[in-house]
Amino acid sequence: MAARALSGPEQAHILAALENSRDRLLVLAGVFLGFRISELLSLQVADVWTERHGPKREVTVSRRCLKGGQGAHRRGVRSRTVPVHPVLAAAVQDHLHCIYPGQIPAPCDFLFPSRKGSGPITRVQAYRILKTAAGRGSDPTRVSTHSMRKTFAHSIYNLSVHDLLLTQRALGHRSIATTTKYLETTPESVRAVIFQMPGPTSVIASCPELTEPLPPVQAFPLTTLQA
Repeated sequence: MAARALSGPEQAHILAALENSRDRLLVLAGVFLGFRISELLSLQVADVWTERHGPKREVTVSRRCLKGGQGAHRRGVRSRTVPVHPVLAAAVQDHLHCIYPGQIPAPCDFLFPSRKGSGPITRVQAYRILKTAAGRGSDPTRVSTHSMRKTFAHSIYNLSVHDLLLTQRALGHRSIATTTKYLETTPESVRAVIFQMPGPTSVIASCPELTEPLPPVQAFPLTTLQA
């Protein structure tokens, strides 16, 4: 089954269930940057932090670390840069203070280090971290590491008032058809939209049950993560 996006409450439940700054930063980076899991795990301290200025304002993943960046068509792949949300910047600072107490962070260290070696955690380990946390406070069905990127896609799409081109650019997709596959809808969302259609005024006025305000279509706001 394809991964699904995470609602605001689900994001909050997952963050609350995580036990260390590394894992919390992984989830926040996933939903605020929208990188694929392999791209996230390639990040080093120097990609997000400078000794002089602290958290960077932008994060760039080089072409070689992006999907297709080392394949036959790598010349068509460009590096991707994403602005750093203030919530993510605070999480970066908190994480680095936790793993480098009273020290200067080492620029070449991986941002999400494994406890079993000098490299980053594996994609399998990242999946287990997210899946386990999801199971503690919400529904883990169809939750995977790609859920973070899909959450980013839904957030951008909803906050931009359904600007598909802007969402495509934020995700770094070459084809807008790929972007549309990320924007999954639910039967509940379709039902809510249909019931919000105005229709003839005279007909609406004759149906008291339709005059009650309907709940808005569910979105995936980034601001829920500030809780």
